[in-house]
Order: sequence, then C-alpha cells, then structure tokens
Amino acid sequence: FFINKKGQKCTEDYTKVFALKEGCHVVKKDGNLGMIDSTLQTILPLEYQNSGVEVSEGLLNVMKDGKWGFVDTKGHRVIPISYDLAFGFNKGHAFVGSIEKGDTIYGMINHSNSVEVPIKWKNIQYKVNENKQLDGVWVTKDSLYARYDLKNKDIKYAFTFKNLFFREDGSLIAQGNDGWGCVDFYGNMIVPFKLYNRDTVSRVLDIMKTNGKKNLTDGEAYRYNLIY
Repeated sequence: FFINKKGQKCTEDYTKVFALKEGCHVVKKDGNLGMIDSTLQTILPLEYQNSGVEVSEGLLNVMKDGKWGFVDTKGHRVIPISYDLAFGFNKGHAFVGSIEKGDTIYGMINHSNSVEVPIKWKNIQYKVNENKQLDGVWVTKDSLYARYDLKNKDIKYAFTFKNLFFREDGSLIAQGNDGWGCVDFYGNMIVPFKLYNRDTVSRVLDIMKTNGKKNLTDGEAYRYNLIY
C-alpha cells in the first residue's frame, strides 16, 4: 500500500505494485490487475486477469476472459480485447499472437491496430526507421527465415537459418547449415556461410569495413577461419 507524507496509509492493500512508468502504476490484488496514476487515483479497475507490468508508449496490454488487447493511460480500451496474446509496444509496434492447435503464431500491429505483419509466423525479427516505421522484417514458420515484403505482403527472399541477428547497418549475421555468415537486408551475400561462429563473422565484418571491402569469396572466408 501507499502512505502519504505524514506516514498515513492512503490506498487499499495490494498484492503487488509495479514501478511507475509514464505516470502509471500497474497494481495487483486477489489475482486481478488494474492501474492507478501517480496521484493514486484508479485509472483501470482491478478486473483484468493478466497484463503487462508497465505502460509502454501510452498503452498497456491487458487480458480479460482469455483475450488480450490494449488500454491507454486514461483506462480507455483503444485496441479491442480480441487477441490470444499481446505484448507491449516498442518503437510503434507490438507483437500479437494466436494459439492454433497448441502452437503460437505471431504478427505485428501498430498503434491504430492496423495489422502490418499478419498473424501467421513462428518468429519475427524486425527493425524500424527514424520515423518508427517498419523498415525491415524477417519471418519464419520453422527454421526457414524469409524477408517479408511489407508493400506486397509477401515473402521475397529466403535462407535456411538456425539463428538470425540484425546489425545496426541493417545486415544480418546468421547461422546456416555449413556455418555462420552475413547477408544484407535484401539477402545479398556479404560473408559466405563458412565461418565457425558469430564472433568471427563480426570481427571479419569490422576488417572488411576498415578495408572498404564489400563481400568475401568462399576461399577468403576459409582463410579467416584459419586466422581466427
């Protein structure tokens, strides 16, 4: 519970109070969650079975009757409670999910609840531009990652990747069947998938940048394996 400056109790008892974020506390009592503001006024009644632990970009993901949606910092439901899963917003976008035959698949929405990536993927990797617009998205249904074309709503390029990591320059370090390598955002080869590990790829990319080299041949990749 909260106390005032005189040490007097001034709120009801809660099971848990989460940290203040964007002027709001998420609170929990008797298994239900709600939200209060920094003046301790109730914004959201204690009627939700689950929620995020903090407000993100003015919205909180909440769950009621088994479905998820979003409320704003005034307690208004701004995105309908209709998803099987919903995660907090990050840079203008949030993951939402659906559970089908025991498997969870994901998509992405924006603040207006527009579906920018349909809910059909096992995993999604993405980056945004300076305007918080999706600039690059890679998706997979299993181990096959593909670049998702946001304009045409279709897959445009694919590799079989076991792991995938975005770099700040938009390139992707990935693990293929024969080793680690790197492609640019459009799927053009930078470093062949011949290197032993992710760290080696990073070191090689730094050397290539210093030397102004755009890509490597298979032979050059093998030589770097010997060096490192």
